[in-house]
Amino acid sequence: MKKWKNMNWALKQAGEEAVVEIWDKEEEDHRFSENYQSRKEALFERAKRENSGRKKRRMWRTAAAVALTAVMIPGTVYAAHKLYSVYTEQNGYQVEYSVKQNEKEKKSAAFVKFSLEYLPEGMVQTEELKYSFENNLNKGGLSFILWKIEEDVTYTFPYAVNYEDIQTTDAEGIVIQKPDDWGFNRQMILLFEEQGYVLECYAGQDVSAKELQKVAEGIALTETSEEEATTAYAYDPENYEEESAQIDPSNIDSEQIYAEGDWINYKPVGEDAEFRLKIENIEVLDSIADLDEENFTKDYVKELKQDGKLDEQGNLQSYKRDTIKAGNGIDSLDKVIDSKKVKRKFLYLTVTIENKSNKNVSDVFTWPVLSIVQEENGEFKNDEMERGVLEYGGEPQYLDIHGKGKAFYYRDFTANETVTCHIGYIIDEDMLNNGFIWFPTDDFSEENMCWIDVRQ
Repeated sequence: MKKWKNMNWALKQAGEEAVVEIWDKEEEDHRFSENYQSRKEALFERAKRENSGRKKRRMWRTAAAVALTAVMIPGTVYAAHKLYSVYTEQNGYQVEYSVKQNEKEKKSAAFVKFSLEYLPEGMVQTEELKYSFENNLNKGGLSFILWKIEEDVTYTFPYAVNYEDIQTTDAEGIVIQKPDDWGFNRQMILLFEEQGYVLECYAGQDVSAKELQKVAEGIALTETSEEEATTAYAYDPENYEEESAQIDPSNIDSEQIYAEGDWINYKPVGEDAEFRLKIENIEVLDSIADLDEENFTKDYVKELKQDGKLDEQGNLQSYKRDTIKAGNGIDSLDKVIDSKKVKRKFLYLTVTIENKSNKNVSDVFTWPVLSIVQEENGEFKNDEMERGVLEYGGEPQYLDIHGKGKAFYYRDFTANETVTCHIGYIIDEDMLNNGFIWFPTDDFSEENMCWIDVRQ
């Protein structure tokens, strides 16, 4: 099992999408909501940003693993450069892009500024290194990650159908084609040799190959001051570590399970303070029309309507849910093997949180995650496979004691303060009888987890 060396730091960096699962290579059957591919790609990107390094991919665990026949496309391409040697190799559906320094004394520019000379018509910048079309905000578009080369490094790209070389005035690299049904179905990686940086780009389906080439030709990295610099990351394999003890995450200790109305004593993540929490009431709603849109995460309601998940009156809509046999991204790809139409519901919780400490506590992280738990013969198992069914992996999308922006899930508590709030999730109707709240406490270790039974 892998564990963050500094969980609280990781949570602060991740903000409102706080925790990214570390995925390894397994093949299994899953049921996923229709935003599965986009969510999967977003997790890949966020894992790279927040960990400054590569992670293995783990698909949700189940016993039904079936290998698919894959087209193997082995081959290595070597390119000699003045300062670097670059190796590109594809084995099956995995591409590796390796950069080796020829001149060990070569140092990357301390700070660089990213700029674009060209953007497709209608595309705007939404945040640093992120661009999307005005009529499709926060979806598709272009998303960049800037890597600083400090040592020899290999970037690994699973789920690659093929790749082709790309060259611009200032850089060269490759464009990787992902499966057509992925929301971001192309990845581009460019080596800026003189500056000592690698730029990675995720391109959405709404960006054509021709437009991506034009964007690439207008990219520039210029040396600048620290104040003006674009955020860059360095590959750091030490950012997470292997735990010596292997803990089975699927088993839940019955003593860790609480019911509606039970008080739960806990320490907030990263805080030396005593708190307690209780679920006062559980409601299942067909509509979110009466809920304040300001208490949803940014653009969430707008996105639900754009995706057809919510009508203009605020009623939740049914959707087609796929059963996917997941490949490992190396010798097999994902494959849809079944589909069915299911109804959505909104799980609306009334929760009381109390600061039992005689001191003010700032930045208290409130992030109870909805999970799917199976009960068999009195034993409870966390069915991580089924979390793919849940919107945003079960992260709460409604919280009426929220902070602002990336601090959405953070709130300050005064000494001995008691707050009653509401937390909400979208869940498939046939999953209501398996819903549990996974409540992280203290250091995120399994032994300190709290599970709240919210089955309906």
